[in-house]
Amino acid sequence: MADLSSHPTRILMFVAFLLTAEMAGRIGSEQTGSAPGRMKLYEGEYMVTGGGEDETATSSNLPVNSFRETWTMWRAENGYFEVEGDRVYESADSVFHNSKFSARLSPTKRLLSVTDYGKLRFQKDSGPLTCDFHAMDVHCTSNAKDPSDSVDVRLPLDHPAGLFTPLSPLSWSSVTRGMTMNSSELKQVQMISIREVSARDPVALEVFDGAVRYIHSEDFTTAGRTWRADRFEVKLPLHPKSTVWTSPEGILLAVSFGGGEGEGLRLQTFRSLVSPEMLTTSDKR
Repeated sequence: MADLSSHPTRILMFVAFLLTAEMAGRIGSEQTGSAPGRMKLYEGEYMVTGGGEDETATSSNLPVNSFRETWTMWRAENGYFEVEGDRVYESADSVFHNSKFSARLSPTKRLLSVTDYGKLRFQKDSGPLTCDFHAMDVHCTSNAKDPSDSVDVRLPLDHPAGLFTPLSPLSWSSVTRGMTMNSSELKQVQMISIREVSARDPVALEVFDGAVRYIHSEDFTTAGRTWRADRFEVKLPLHPKSTVWTSPEGILLAVSFGGGEGEGLRLQTFRSLVSPEMLTTSDKR
């Protein structure tokens, strides 16, 4: 590198170049909405609907009384995916929730962890509740100002898992990932219900052992467009059979909690922020 110490003008020009490059990087990051090292891919909104494009009806089949979630997905440099968003819902026991959340997905879009930044119902000084999904268990933790109020619960797992409650669109797509397009294959899965019970037992985990089966590929219309969707059936004990539609990229399109295109969860708005040629093979099934 040339010696600039005897050339004040060159020094000033070099500093100006560095500042310009830094400013250009900041502007580019602001325009894409992405932090350095990750690429923003998609953004959208989910709602509980009454079937088709109707946004009104709900029923006892649904795990929530109402639900709306806005979200943005990024791909990190290491190939993993990050999701951030806001969700508003009323639980089945009529408790209102409004909080931000974040999640981390594997390169195949399987759920690895999810964090809810709302306060726990019976622990007002609690920090965010984070649940990490491992091969052998799910581990949920929440810190508190008083360490004795911290939450640390763990539940053994035998199969790929996701969240049943609170309602989690990422979980319903996650349990379908990695399946072959063979309708005779039955994949064992587990869905976790997080219940806030009491001050003595602020977080309890309940597991439902179920199974997923691939049905076929079909056209499915939602969020203002027609998708070529993969259709699955999910059966959980004590619950009606659910039908799940996902895009080839692993985006949840809809869940019907009674089979068919009835009441359930639906992708209402969607925007892809990258051109198809910028997607990698990990963005698809």
